[in-house]
Amino acid sequence: MNEKDFEHIHQHSKAAAFERLEKSSIIDKEKFSHRLNGAIKQEQAKALEVLKRRRPTTPNTAAMQQAVKSIHDYKIGEITVQVANCGITDLTKSNIIVNSVGPDFELSKGQVSAILLRRVGPQLQTECTNNPKFATESYRITTGGNLCDHIVHYVLPNKEYRIEESIMELLEKCDNMEAITVVMPVLGSGNRGVPVDKCARFLWAAICLLNSYRKPTYLNCIKIPAYDVKVFNGLVKFFDKPPRFLGFPSHWGNVSRGTTEVKQLTPDSSEFNDVVAAFKKSNPPVNEILQIERIQNPTLYKQYEGKREAIVDKVQNSVIERDLFHGTTEESSNLIINNYFNRSYAGKNATRFGEGVYFALESSYSHRYCSGDVRHMLVVKVLTGDYCLGKEKMKEPPKMEGTDRVYHSLVNNVNDPKIFVVFNDASAYPKYRITYK
Repeated sequence: MNEKDFEHIHQHSKAAAFERLEKSSIIDKEKFSHRLNGAIKQEQAKALEVLKRRRPTTPNTAAMQQAVKSIHDYKIGEITVQVANCGITDLTKSNIIVNSVGPDFELSKGQVSAILLRRVGPQLQTECTNNPKFATESYRITTGGNLCDHIVHYVLPNKEYRIEESIMELLEKCDNMEAITVVMPVLGSGNRGVPVDKCARFLWAAICLLNSYRKPTYLNCIKIPAYDVKVFNGLVKFFDKPPRFLGFPSHWGNVSRGTTEVKQLTPDSSEFNDVVAAFKKSNPPVNEILQIERIQNPTLYKQYEGKREAIVDKVQNSVIERDLFHGTTEESSNLIINNYFNRSYAGKNATRFGEGVYFALESSYSHRYCSGDVRHMLVVKVLTGDYCLGKEKMKEPPKMEGTDRVYHSLVNNVNDPKIFVVFNDASAYPKYRITYK
């Protein structure tokens, strides 16, 4: 809110207050003064609310300064992403600017840092070093001068596998600070020299994860300035056609990071009945289904989806993945649910078609590998991809003839496969556990 806004509110509030009090019959001056001040505060609060409602929550691209040569808008969940060909200070004022820095938080070293330091003044470095508003090993928060409300000085992780989640946590912090608009440079493209398409993927995946884990309350616009035309064009190329979102099924609801949840399905739900129908299709010897549990392991699911994304364009078979069955014990199923399918256990039940992890198209086949009065069977999503006939003692699929690529799985019969063997831990994700007698 600027001075004109406040003056308008103030004058409006005074006039409204006097109008209300003129109609009242107050004789006591002290009491009159007290009532007047109270009424003014009430009317000011009302006027402020009106002003907030009139202001758009998502910045209008037409309001960008002339320094912005080109801008493209994209939508990721509830968040608008604006990719702009301009400098970081050329955009309209935002709540937060993210500044990429080194672990020493020395602002004179980076290109973006140097610009912000020059615009805000040397007090920015002093505050960042000695008196930040909030500080962790990954970032420090300072005031933003006349550029924005706050600047978040952020250290990009050295390990690439941590970058997506780290950026997501940064965006969570911005949302917790009630930031509606965040300006974020192309993190990693400067001194780190990370390719533009990879930088774009990091940010895109972080926003997708944020929408999947916890939909933001305030944050609804992220502006990405790219002064270099090649960087700008690279971002536009990526965001025009991003890869499939490596997120989580919508029916999982809110997902807690790093936490595996096993949720029991209600017998009257369509999800429960669909699993039962698939399970009973091959007529396994079942007297009673005791329960069906949905498995929600974010870490395993992300690994599986990452593996799927890596092979999806290379698979020649029209069917990339299948829902298959895996007979096991309660103890082993708990290990699988919380960790993964361990190939080191290969040979415990079968190695006829290779020394990998076995899955069956029919539950009646997997039933023989369940033991005890109360049995446990997993419904598993498996990346079967391109397959070939498996043989005993095979420790991995062979290469495809005339290529350097290997098959994704082995089978018992190439023309009519009923058994699939995989060798990559990320190639299978346990979806459900069926407990039955």
